[in-house]
Amino acid sequence: MAVLSMLSIAPVNAYEVSGVLSVEEVDYWWIYNVNEGDLVLLVVETDTTCMWESRLYYSNLTLLGETFQGDTHIYEFISDKADDYLLRLYTEYCSFNYTIESKYQNISEQLMYTNAGVLSVEEVDYWWIYNVNEGDLVLLVVETDTTCMWESRLYYSNLTLLGETFQGDTHIYEFISDKADDYLLRLYTEYCSFNYTIECIACMRVTPPPEIKDLKTAWKNATFVLGTSEPYGPLPWGALIDDTIGSIDLAVALASYGTPTSAFDVEVLEWNGTRFNWKPGSPSTVIAVGGTAVNLVSYEYNSYTHFKLSVAGEYVELNVDADGIDHIRLYFSPQRYVIHCANGSDVQYDSEENDFAEVYAYYDAVDDKYVFLVMGICAEGTIGACRYLADNLHSFPTDVANAEGIILRWYDTDMDGIARGNEMTVVATYP
Repeated sequence: MAVLSMLSIAPVNAYEVSGVLSVEEVDYWWIYNVNEGDLVLLVVETDTTCMWESRLYYSNLTLLGETFQGDTHIYEFISDKADDYLLRLYTEYCSFNYTIESKYQNISEQLMYTNAGVLSVEEVDYWWIYNVNEGDLVLLVVETDTTCMWESRLYYSNLTLLGETFQGDTHIYEFISDKADDYLLRLYTEYCSFNYTIECIACMRVTPPPEIKDLKTAWKNATFVLGTSEPYGPLPWGALIDDTIGSIDLAVALASYGTPTSAFDVEVLEWNGTRFNWKPGSPSTVIAVGGTAVNLVSYEYNSYTHFKLSVAGEYVELNVDADGIDHIRLYFSPQRYVIHCANGSDVQYDSEENDFAEVYAYYDAVDDKYVFLVMGICAEGTIGACRYLADNLHSFPTDVANAEGIILRWYDTDMDGIARGNEMTVVATYP
């Protein structure tokens, strides 16, 4: 009788990792160091029969395969190149436990930076994704607790549209960055309010632009920075006592939330002949009081804000471009304020009884600084703006609280020549 030799039969060794996938959640897993010609066996086992989705990508986000079904998902193939593979798991309808089995030991979950927020009906939220390099893999996911229709848009920093999504549930952006840039994410809902979570990689920092209401939180331990009494660098004038009085009033109000400190601008910034640079050990949160002619911080950051204060030969101009105002000018001869409106009309004010100020909250992603600017065109605008912020710090009006910047007008109602918080009115907000 012929005897067959025993065939060699052995199980394939598999490495296992496990996770939990919640409704509207996305999980990413890397399978590292796959060689060309390798046999790839990748199995995702679950404890559910409801429909869910998996996708397998090359590292450059070229799709290698996808599965839309309940229960177990299986990928079997011979690798056509040496690469790392990215596995994406997503569920819309149900939560479940899963186990990934792979012959590759180098399998690990992609960690994500996360931020959360609440989006109300007719509300718009903006988030910056800073310092993305050319060639970076960007995975940007906005998970929600709603199925109603809502909208997201992703822009380059110059507002060129990179992508948009109009649907309920989770929004996903996956791409290789084609240039070094900051990206702006816009979220908007017309029909319903919901909670959301932003998850992202290739992001040094994901943060919403600061708003005026953040003064009592982000800036509660800020350093008040004032100009010196002598000109310095490109600044033509020294600061006035008005800036100090305004800072004291605002610091006293802020002290109920934190411990503000103070410094001269020359203590935290240095002039290199072209621009100012932060000195080593400079504070991370700064409140700059005084305009661009007397404060180094205001001078440096004025160009980064939506509103811009500039000096021409015959006038000082505050660019506004908001709420129907094009710009505001203080003319020197004869001295007067003129509001130039977007519709072409002008409104004139006596400069002895009026002044204007810009207040702006700004995050500098390059130097990781939160900078709050309080800049009057003249001294009365500065001290009046400080006192307005101090008076309203505990409860800002809604349009002011949610704005990155505001323009204030001072009118000397009691004709005593001293600016007070209750003499200030908001004439424009941004956004």
